[in-house]
Amino acid sequence: YYKDEAIDPLSSLLSPLPELHQLFLKEINVQSALFFRICIDDDFWGLVVAQHDEKRVVDLQQRKLCTFAIQAATNKYESHIKQNLLERTELLKLAEEELKKSLSENKMVNCALIQHMDILTQLVDADGLAIFNQGDVFSYGQSPPKAQFYELIQFLQKHTDKALFKDYNFRLNHQENFKEKLGFAGLMYLKVGLENDYYIVWFRRENSSQVMQMELKEEQDGKKQLKIWEDTRYDVAKPWNDAEINFVLRLNQIIKESIFAKLKERQLLNDELLSLNNELEMFTHTLSHDLKNPLSILKMGIQFLQQHPDNIDFKKINKWYQNFSRSVTNIEDIINNMVQLSQHRSSILDKEPLPMAYTIQRIFQENSILYNVNNCRPTFGTLLPIWGEKSAAYQIFSNLIINAIKYSAQSDSPVVSIDSSHEDDYTHYQIKDNGIGIPSEHLPHIYEMFTRADNVGSIPGTGIGLSLVKRIMERLGGNIKIESEVGLGTTVHLYFPIVKPFPEQMLLN
Repeated sequence: YYKDEAIDPLSSLLSPLPELHQLFLKEINVQSALFFRICIDDDFWGLVVAQHDEKRVVDLQQRKLCTFAIQAATNKYESHIKQNLLERTELLKLAEEELKKSLSENKMVNCALIQHMDILTQLVDADGLAIFNQGDVFSYGQSPPKAQFYELIQFLQKHTDKALFKDYNFRLNHQENFKEKLGFAGLMYLKVGLENDYYIVWFRRENSSQVMQMELKEEQDGKKQLKIWEDTRYDVAKPWNDAEINFVLRLNQIIKESIFAKLKERQLLNDELLSLNNELEMFTHTLSHDLKNPLSILKMGIQFLQQHPDNIDFKKINKWYQNFSRSVTNIEDIINNMVQLSQHRSSILDKEPLPMAYTIQRIFQENSILYNVNNCRPTFGTLLPIWGEKSAAYQIFSNLIINAIKYSAQSDSPVVSIDSSHEDDYTHYQIKDNGIGIPSEHLPHIYEMFTRADNVGSIPGTGIGLSLVKRIMERLGGNIKIESEVGLGTTVHLYFPIVKPFPEQMLLN
């Protein structure tokens, strides 16, 4: 007997058999039983029960032998656990180093994570993994279809704001909230950052099992009746253990450290940009000052010649022409210097692998609404990732898709087709429309600033878009080609150089 509630009797031989267990043994006609406790790290882990339907006497020597055998098995199991822990710790250390290296080498956190989806899945002992990043989805292993995953993200965004969420009974608890049956039973997610636009989600398949249920009821006469039955548990998965959760928490810390380091880099770039802006302001002031003199000479000379058109001798006219020539040369030199400085400052853009499928579809949808073109039908083929800079890629495709929508809207059945393929060392994109087309005589001049074909009529535009696209493509090391025929439409070919192989999951998605 003991009175102190802080004492745990389960770790000793003094603990009485629970009443429910006693009733269970009687229910199945057990006449004799031996109980051997199992303790792991000084905590009660379980029982070994030897039972018989007849009364038996087991002498002390046999009981000690059984105790010794169970203790030996317990020690071996503890040793096995510790060895697994050491191996897992080493594996986690290697994975952490690999992730840190990849995060430092890649401009974007998402790209590094996509490259290591296999490791992220393995270390959490999951069956599948999916990453949601601002509308883009990347999956690995046994993950739900993309449409259902979007539905899942919307559900999580609406019903939980936790940074880390886990539920091994997810299908059992939430299936009624989804249109189709969930292909997984348990999930765990990590939300990256403060916004609800970046999720790493792990999935586990169903792990059905037989569970014995016991219910103790007290009858009217005071006797206790035990009801026993077996249930099969469906729609549940293996629970996430502490080691797996700790890895996810450590992953979150690594990502935060990487984001912080990249923010510091960005701050340095912002400081450099501020310095460049100050330099540009000084340069603009100097340029304005330097251009005034040659322009003043030109202006004064023209005014002089206009005021004395007839009574100026040849020598003076020649002298003025020489002044004009020198002034024009000075202006030309100043402009050339400005261009050289601009080119020096406008270095080649840093590139990273960019998924384009979601971005391209979003650009089309938004601009169809913006330009009120409801009958334009999009046809999307394979939309491969590219090596580029995110804002630059958005500018390129935004300008070209807007053109395709605007100039095909005049057709009875406007269609815009976008497809891509790998050709040699390039990702080749084609954007094709069945619009008004470009006259052949205008094709050589389409990249010139403020230039528009004479068949555009009242269709709005500035003539800047294609010039801007060409300039950005050149800064990315790529190329643009345009084919067009009046009345049939236009096809734009974009060639983005492949810097190095894309992450496998980015190509699969």
